Amino acid sequence: MEKVVPEDSEGEMFCPEIPVVQGAPGSQEIADNVARSLASSRLVIARGHGTFAAGKTLDEAYVYTSLAEHSCRVLILKRSLFQATTEKSHME
Repeated sequence: MEKVVPEDSEGEMFCPEIPVVQGAPGSQEIADNVARSLASSRLVIARGHGTFAAGKTLDEAYVYTSLAEHSCRVLILKRSLFQATTEKSHME
């Protein structure tokens, strides 16, 4: 199974691994994959669709889905910075 491993402090603390599942939007496959992942995780990313979260309240679920977005942004920025730094060092 694919997963996102957050590297920011909040992501590491609350969702150290975020499963990533596949399936066509609206299909039984994606419903089954999301349900299976939410049985063991508070948060799941459906590739090409978005996040699904489970919480005791709607607000708690929203916090988890916001956490996933923040963690993914941190990973993207970190990779972009690493790539730019690597390309610069090759030019010198």
